[in-house]
Amino acid sequence: MSAINPEASIPAGEWTHSQEEDHDDILVYRPATSFPFPPTRGGRDSLRVSDDGAITALSPGPDDRPRPTGLRAGLDPTSEGVIVIEVNDHILKIRQP
Repeated sequence: MSAINPEASIPAGEWTHSQEEDHDDILVYRPATSFPFPPTRGGRDSLRVSDDGAITALSPGPDDRPRPTGLRAGLDPTSEGVIVIEVNDHILKIRQP
């Protein structure tokens, strides 16, 4: 797989980590509101993408609700070494070093 244009926009909304679909060094995220995630004991990390493209990382809090853990500059190779592999309305695949 090759990286897509780093300026490709990620649809706004909340993207939840679908760790069951991860492979090799690719992390898979799905829309939080429309994907039927199977139950998990450890909770799921998420990314919240605002309309202006800002990305906030979320992790499960003590009551399992997502809590902000930090602001990401963007998912592209120049910001934090993250490469967007695939993105559309149904899936977000990224690679982190």
